[in-house]
Amino acid sequence: MNSVEYSRPAALAARLAATNASMIEHLFARKKILLRLEEDLGEVEQARQTLTLLANEVLRFCPNIIIELPTAAHHLYGTLQQLAAEIHGHSRITLGASEYSNPDATVSIGTEIRAVPNWITINSDGWLSRCATSNGTAAVLPRGYTLANPFGALGAACLGAGQAFLVLIGRALLPDAIEISLYTLQQSRPGELAPGPELGTDPVPLDALLVGCGGVGNGWIYAIGRAPASGRVEAVDHQALRPENIGPYVCATRTRLKTPKAQIAKEELEPSGFTVIPRAERFRFFQARFGYGQSYVPEIVISALDKPHTRHMVQRLWAPLTIDLAAEELTSQLVVKRIDDTGMCLIEAHTDLDGEQAELVELAAATGLTVERLRNFESLITEEDIVAAAPGKQPGLEQARRLGRPICGRVGDLDLNEEEYSAEFTPAVPFVTAFTGIVAAAQTVKAKLEPLASLHFQFSFSSYRSRILKIHSAKDCECNRHRLPQI
Repeated sequence: MNSVEYSRPAALAARLAATNASMIEHLFARKKILLRLEEDLGEVEQARQTLTLLANEVLRFCPNIIIELPTAAHHLYGTLQQLAAEIHGHSRITLGASEYSNPDATVSIGTEIRAVPNWITINSDGWLSRCATSNGTAAVLPRGYTLANPFGALGAACLGAGQAFLVLIGRALLPDAIEISLYTLQQSRPGELAPGPELGTDPVPLDALLVGCGGVGNGWIYAIGRAPASGRVEAVDHQALRPENIGPYVCATRTRLKTPKAQIAKEELEPSGFTVIPRAERFRFFQARFGYGQSYVPEIVISALDKPHTRHMVQRLWAPLTIDLAAEELTSQLVVKRIDDTGMCLIEAHTDLDGEQAELVELAAATGLTVERLRNFESLITEEDIVAAAPGKQPGLEQARRLGRPICGRVGDLDLNEEEYSAEFTPAVPFVTAFTGIVAAAQTVKAKLEPLASLHFQFSFSSYRSRILKIHSAKDCECNRHRLPQI
């Protein structure tokens, strides 16, 4: 395993296991995980989707996978080998389990729960995702995949990958079987929740702005691209894919390194019938497009960001519906803000201690331009800018001036082409980032079926427990001045 490309899952595992990342990488490199699909699910498309995402996520922290497939699904072996090669540069997937395989964990898709160590069973039905283990008392899971729905199927993959990750670092398996509805966001014991409304065959029409195409944004992209949906998505992200993104991003591959993340959204979604407008630029620069008639605020805005001040800028678009995604270590969080109710908005939900000044100071250090000049980002770079810059920043500014580039163009070049790897990053694992995006995608489609109410949703992959909070905004919050009359 490459220490940069898999550094984020390893860093989180090291923190949880109270050891160092190199020890964790060595541990993961010698562990084996068996992924299996029960015999009667070989021709079930949603079950195959569960397996594919499950393998996608597990490969990003453990390269050694054994696949047990029914005859009807043997063609998936080639698909999974290709996936492994795209992630690792080679495939270490073995087809067929045997008594000599001795996996360190088994994740089985279906209903059977075997009384063997480290056995995990997952399935889905409609909007429901289910998980049980040999550490609990359940003998079987309820029958799955009777109602086709990609969200439940993909959510189940995340639950299974999370359990496999935890058992590899010495955590106990889940003692109580669970199911969670990605429609209502309720959680219960398997068999107690309704699978939710059936999704029709006609694509749900979407018009959305996606701000942030990183880890949680990848989860949203992955799920929406497999949903019965189509329409327009404008994707904004100023960065290109870097090696350290491969570990936590489910759409990341080696061949996409250095590709703008917004372009990856286009590559993923257009084959599914979406029209995607990629914007490889910072959101503060993108906002200028509204004034020039180059863009507009659609009915749904997806905020998949990691900085509070940018979240605040997104909220201040005052879209009819804003869905905010967040993932931190083993916690997945969703904030839904409907502009015509009194629920808490992103301005209150995410405290902004530094404000936009912090971003401008960071850009000033990177470009050599002053904060005042950066505020006037549409202006051209001048000779005075070059003279005032530190010597090491002058060549880049001079080249941009000769090309007639505005300040935002120079910043864009830095973001996409000159940003270097940093060891200072947030540890992250693919099943948390993907689950966050999948839940958000489910709620995005639900919003086209019935009105959403503002809420906060949290799910912990440490306890496998969730909660729904309905918090009202303060009377003096900006969002109350922009509240639309209820329809």
